Amino acid sequence: MENLFPTAEGQPSKVQKMLEKLQILDNEVEQNQSLDRILNYLTSADNEETVEEAIETAAEGGMLDDLYSILTNTKGETQSKVIQILAELAKVEALRVPCVNLGFVPILLPILESEDIAIATQACRTLGNICFENDEGRNAVDSFDGMAKLLSLLKSKIKSEEEGADRLRTIACGFLLNLTNTHESLHEQSFRGRSILHVGTIYILSPTSDRSLSCMVLYHSQQFCADSGNDLHQRALDSGRFDIVGGPTSVALLIQIFIQLRLVLKVSRDRLVKSTLCNTIVNLLQSDNDGAHTDTILDMLINMSEWDEIKDLLAETNLSNHLIRIIQSKTGKLDTESQQTIKMASDLLVLLLTGDKSMEALFKNSEGPVFYEIVKWLDSEVDHLRLSGALAVGNFARNDDHCRKLVEEGVLDKLLSVLKNSDEEQITLRHAILSALRNLAIPVSNKQLLVQCGVLEAVMILTSSNVMAVIFKLLGVLRMLVDGQESVALQLGNNRDFLNKLVKWCECDEHAGVQGEASRMLAWLIKNGRSTELMRNIVREDGVLPLVTMVASEHIVMQNEALMALTLIASTILADAALQLKEAELAETIINLLGNPDVIPEILCNTLTLTKTVCEAATPPFSQLIPCGGLFMCSGSLSDMQKNLKDEIMNSGLTNIVKSLKEHKDEKVRESASKVLTVIEEMPLER
Repeated sequence: MENLFPTAEGQPSKVQKMLEKLQILDNEVEQNQSLDRILNYLTSADNEETVEEAIETAAEGGMLDDLYSILTNTKGETQSKVIQILAELAKVEALRVPCVNLGFVPILLPILESEDIAIATQACRTLGNICFENDEGRNAVDSFDGMAKLLSLLKSKIKSEEEGADRLRTIACGFLLNLTNTHESLHEQSFRGRSILHVGTIYILSPTSDRSLSCMVLYHSQQFCADSGNDLHQRALDSGRFDIVGGPTSVALLIQIFIQLRLVLKVSRDRLVKSTLCNTIVNLLQSDNDGAHTDTILDMLINMSEWDEIKDLLAETNLSNHLIRIIQSKTGKLDTESQQTIKMASDLLVLLLTGDKSMEALFKNSEGPVFYEIVKWLDSEVDHLRLSGALAVGNFARNDDHCRKLVEEGVLDKLLSVLKNSDEEQITLRHAILSALRNLAIPVSNKQLLVQCGVLEAVMILTSSNVMAVIFKLLGVLRMLVDGQESVALQLGNNRDFLNKLVKWCECDEHAGVQGEASRMLAWLIKNGRSTELMRNIVREDGVLPLVTMVASEHIVMQNEALMALTLIASTILADAALQLKEAELAETIINLLGNPDVIPEILCNTLTLTKTVCEAATPPFSQLIPCGGLFMCSGSLSDMQKNLKDEIMNSGLTNIVKSLKEHKDEKVRESASKVLTVIEEMPLER
């Protein structure tokens, strides 16, 4: 092919000469022949490596000015070819802003309304390419009301069966994507009056031959509220061919583009909920007979399901049945693609169960198809289905009725079987099973049943694990089993090996969750066991310090649990625990709480109760005191450490602080403070 561009610097290109000649030619046939030669060069695959540089060189020589002159002085086929040339030139990044500056946008926009489909298509191509990653182009389209013209075009051609209408619709959708990508104002314009949602729904439902059109409109609907940090063009290059300028369109690519972005703006969430798009997207799964696009449609639905409102809508559709069908059709196939599809479908089903309403809709009183399918997953040979089954059970077990029904349906035995056959490397699976067991252990009516079924023994095996994420969930299960179950508390409280590990976990700086759960577990053992020997075992394993530390927790529940546990220790085995209480700086902790004006009344009352208990337990009864010259001398039944602990508290300014709390605005605090003062005032003077 003859080189139409300069071969030496400074020489005008032949194409420029041809453009100049076009301005004086009156013969339309000759004009079109010259334009065809230029188009052939620009679109030839043989020139792919050199065309961009050649275009930039021609543009420097005034090519765009020549095209502008021709465009504004011709019509019909010649004008269409000029616009087509502009579309090719606008592929080059360096020419997009010059196209805007020369004023092509206001000339091209009215052509979108042309009855001539061919020229309207070329105008869409050119404008779409000018707007690609070019805010100046987008702003220019915006300033001339281009969004309204584009949406009008999309609406007017929705059902058109004219020749070229399919291609025009595809090109127009591509223009819409490039126009609105990362441009918030234009995104909002496209959704005013739910315009694009209306168009998208009709496009999906209409029996057009090219489903890619529907996917492009759907992609724009999600893109409106997307974190569009990804490069649209790069994804097109990586995934397939996305040719806005009129080439073949890949359905798979267009669906994939749709699901790449995340929904974030609340305004579009409301519009999406009110539209029929959820149903129509689900219908894509049903119409995808060959399964070619199943994964990308699933990915799309997973992204949308980040919102509870969308979960609720999807739960009311036929989606769950589609997911079950997809999983069943792929089960037994070992190829990577089938395993990936199983993973995505089961992940989506589990995700739907994280919403309260959607979970109830799918549980259906333990009689729905989703429930029965998930129970089967626990027996599956597919690792991810077992994991998904455990996660799903945990999501179902979010209220007492569900928990009872799950146990009645035999889910507990299946969970334990999966747990016993798991290994140390299956962290996520163990984590999921323990989460489900913890939820199942919450209802009072289930606790003893779980213990009888061997849950305690099964999970205690995991105490040897070095994975803190597993230990965290393990402690949660144990704490629920101990709640209100004295026999379980005593069994664990008399297990010195377990207590030793428990105290060490209280010091686990690498996992704050384990640290907190372990400390709470100590408190719950004391509360539910109420055994002197159990408390002594905890003291023997140096378990007092974690409880005193827990008193200063930022969580009120944990503070109360620690205060109650320490009060029980002080009232029962103060002599055994006094040294550890002193070393843990209990006196300072008490004074800090009572002297802090921001501490809530409930914590103040419980701290005052602990203070009163310590003072009483560390003060000998009157019968053990021997008169001695107006003073009293203890007969020796209290340890020096008990007295030292009490003295440390008393010498920290306790009396004055408690006196000030007698004036507290809360009545219960005033009453508790009065009781402590009474104990202080009745203390005998010792020598």
